[in-house]
Amino acid sequence: MKLGLSVLKSIGLIVVSLATIDAPALASSTSTETAHAIFPSRALTAAGAKPPGRALLYSFLGTAVPVGIGTATALGNNTLSAGALVALGGGVVGPSLGHFYAHRSGRAIRGILIRGAAAGIGGVALTSASRSDDSKPGEVWVFFACAAVGAGSLIADITGAPGSARRHNEEPVRIGVTPFAGSVVGAPGAGVRLAF
Repeated sequence: MKLGLSVLKSIGLIVVSLATIDAPALASSTSTETAHAIFPSRALTAAGAKPPGRALLYSFLGTAVPVGIGTATALGNNTLSAGALVALGGGVVGPSLGHFYAHRSGRAIRGILIRGAAAGIGGVALTSASRSDDSKPGEVWVFFACAAVGAGSLIADITGAPGSARRHNEEPVRIGVTPFAGSVVGAPGAGVRLAF
């Protein structure tokens, strides 16, 4: 058990390290202030940029970690355990985390609803088929169809997360100028408000 915890800690450290990498900052050899002064339009677009690799990482690990831990915990348990619920939750919600990160909530919620409905309908069909005395192949086929829909949605959302981040990065920056009373000197002034 001690070895398992050290492996989980190592994985956690790797995940945190990868999630904190800022690719545009690594590619630039100038400091942030210099880049903003020389390329102000680039600085505006880079401020709200979402790295596609990080979106993929959130979707993949948001699925793999809870499904792996939940499955390992639930092995050998024939009842609906906490581990099975963790694995189910990771499979339903996890693939959408990269889309939430990329500010594409509609796509994320749509995926959660598809996988949740497939899991619910498939679970009812499987439970009904296992509890009945007579063989009902239709219920088994409903379960397999729901499993295929859920797996397809899971794969599509994980592999589509980088595209959501790229679409977020391609959206134009909206700039609005609004008058305000300056709080530093107490005199009227002009302020620039950036909305991403």
